[in-house]
Amino acid sequence: SLCYTVLLRASSSSSEARGAQDAFRLRAAAKCLLGSAPSALEEAKAELEKCKQAKDRRGETAMAICVGSVHQSVHKHDAALQSFADALEVARSIGDKELEATTLALCVKSHLHREFPEEAQRDAAAYLALKRELKDLAGEAKALL
Repeated sequence: SLCYTVLLRASSSSSEARGAQDAFRLRAAAKCLLGSAPSALEEAKAELEKCKQAKDRRGETAMAICVGSVHQSVHKHDAALQSFADALEVARSIGDKELEATTLALCVKSHLHREFPEEAQRDAAAYLALKRELKDLAGEAKALL
């Protein structure tokens, strides 16, 4: 099975580490689709702790997003938003605007499920502003849907 921490240790470049983090998030999403959200959540929380211990701030952000996404997949939107708030804090502290935008988009989804349109609108506007700053036309278009 894919283990982010093994891949991180083996990787010599940040792009490889990012690929491992993204692969771990995709694996967790697949497990959720297959009905194994509890297992995905346990693994994501363990990887999040490993990233914190390793002081891997980008990994910490990615794994907090992963934990939140697992919560979101089982309609636990309050728990998802707490994980996303943690991810936003770290993403902003390291200046990773892509992960910040990803997290904001996920926040919008949870706010809408909780029927909090003001919060959804606020985060959607922040997402749009980031995508414009990054000159990401596809992301801008997504924000305007």
